[in-house]
Amino acid sequence: MRLLMIAFTAMALSFFGCAGGEDESAPGAEHRKAETNMRTYKLAYDLAEERKLQEAVDNGGQTWRKNPVDVAHAALINQGANVRIEDCAVVGEEEEDHRMVEVKGADGTYRVHLRRLVRPGGIWTATEIDILDGGNGGSHSGHEGGHGDNKHRTLY
Repeated sequence: MRLLMIAFTAMALSFFGCAGGEDESAPGAEHRKAETNMRTYKLAYDLAEERKLQEAVDNGGQTWRKNPVDVAHAALINQGANVRIEDCAVVGEEEEDHRMVEVKGADGTYRVHLRRLVRPGGIWTATEIDILDGGNGGSHSGHEGGHGDNKHRTLY
């Protein structure tokens, strides 16, 4: 009986999941459709290490970590992307604890998500990188993962 219920649920979800669909004439539908060719990579970080970095910044060192553009650029370079800092720009809404920096580089377009993990007004930490198709089209190495999975993976 339990197996029958699971099969019925799967069929129902399949049926309802396929019904309808997005109206491609709706405002923003083209933008959403274009972003379906996006891959997101979670970046590893160590909160204890971030606290040490915050302390260093509080003591006058590594002040670049207070600038989301500088942190995004460093994260991309660390991951092997070929980007120039001049091509980095904050995009979207600027929130107290989240920024998004977009970079159009030789390898494609990246969006770096940054968060203030230690405290409000503190240093920025790159937590995710979105890669939009248009560069090498997926010739990166590594895998998608979560916190702690891919500290030094090369994107391209």
